[in-house]
Amino acid sequence: MRYYGFKLIPPIRGFWLFAYVLAFLAILGWVLPQTLPLTDAELIHIPSWKDVWATPRDHYADITDIRERFESPRRRQVSALRTPEGNTSFEVEVSPGKAPTDSLAPGGAYVFDEKALSKQQRIQFPPNTPDTLLQPLMRALLALSYEERSVRLIHFGDSQLEGDRITSALRQKLQERFGGCGTGALFPMTQPSRLTLAQEHSTDWRAYTLLSARNSSKEVGLWGGVFRFDPPSATLRLNPSRLAFELAQEAEILRIFYRSPKPFELSLQEGAATQTLKVGAAPYHGTYEYPLAQFKWQPLELRLETKSGVSPDIYAFGLECRSGVNVDNVAWRGSSGTEFTRMDAERLKHQIKTMGVKCLIVQFGVNVVPYIRQDYRYFEELYYQQLRFLKQLSPDLVVLVVGVSDMSLKEGTRYISYPNITQVRDAQRNAAFRAGLPFWDLYEAMGGQNAMPSWVYADPPLATKDFTHFTNRGAGVVAEMLFSALLYEFDRFYYRQSQAR
Repeated sequence: MRYYGFKLIPPIRGFWLFAYVLAFLAILGWVLPQTLPLTDAELIHIPSWKDVWATPRDHYADITDIRERFESPRRRQVSALRTPEGNTSFEVEVSPGKAPTDSLAPGGAYVFDEKALSKQQRIQFPPNTPDTLLQPLMRALLALSYEERSVRLIHFGDSQLEGDRITSALRQKLQERFGGCGTGALFPMTQPSRLTLAQEHSTDWRAYTLLSARNSSKEVGLWGGVFRFDPPSATLRLNPSRLAFELAQEAEILRIFYRSPKPFELSLQEGAATQTLKVGAAPYHGTYEYPLAQFKWQPLELRLETKSGVSPDIYAFGLECRSGVNVDNVAWRGSSGTEFTRMDAERLKHQIKTMGVKCLIVQFGVNVVPYIRQDYRYFEELYYQQLRFLKQLSPDLVVLVVGVSDMSLKEGTRYISYPNITQVRDAQRNAAFRAGLPFWDLYEAMGGQNAMPSWVYADPPLATKDFTHFTNRGAGVVAEMLFSALLYEFDRFYYRQSQAR
């Protein structure tokens, strides 16, 4: 048959041509590997029959149990302690600052229930090492039940922590459980989207951090930065945030952590009242405390002025309680956690001792994963050097290493975990165990392989569409899981203490 001078192709030929193409592609998909590396960071994905027939979300991790147990931010904590009469965990309501007492259990006896938390959720310890590495922190937390003291934890991390995410919820849970209030450490120049508060600073401030071009690494404080201003003065305004947790909106004192060879003046406006105060010289490290007029702190405006022509070194401010738990958020965007050894160890030792620092939580990894390599021994060795450096700062300092979270890349129509995610996690765990430090596996705790898409597609979402970072709600779930892991170890410690009495 001809139509306008062209010969039409019979339908059967079109069908066989389509069938031949499908067969050819199927053979290619069967013979070729699933991925072909182009560079260290780029892969070509070869589609398989599973990509055609499988539903995109069929292979995502099931996080139903995680959401049921950890998603509610106001959930009452289930203790890992149980009565000897049965294996059922029971709920324990404990006032802030109060440790469990024998009277909470029938007959005054506790039995530790190791099944109260799944193995994937627990903190791991190096092989052939007793699970007592957290005891210095646990002793300090227990002491809050009978004496006034300050216990400080510093949470280091990458962009996963920006804006006080994860840390703010962890701070609230620890302060609810063991006492304390406030925001933790604040810095004159920080992310404007911080959940805990809103702050504004004058243009006179200058930041010198481990990650900045104006690096002065030997002079930075424990938080990895030092802040100076152009004389004669600079201002900083702090405003409470409606998004902040309840205890972050309360404070008893304003603390200033600084170093200055000369005294300087601090003008403090709290509400409508203004006071001018003299801050004494501190050649190495000083802490200045000012009692606030109201427990529910009001907008504050701080004006620092020097008459010597030299700015003091400001490490941080703090809106805190006189006693209880303080948790600082230190987010180093773009960092892999390999900068600690550039800091002055002697300065850090002094600050840890004077500020009551009992625990450093080290959480990095998302900036390592996108650069796919065959071998991560180089990263393990570099990370080990950092962890060993931190461990030797104080014999009573607990360093808890948090592993990388799951991250996803797109493969055809689906999202899958990066192929190197477990290699990076293993390198971190190996480094921690070599340094004799505890390790919490966030990758497994959040669901393991292909868990991140389940967090992204949750309703409401627990992670963002970059398949890397958590939403505020998801950050709260991570904080709840980490808090539960710490509380599990505290219950274990308390049970052993009660048995020894």
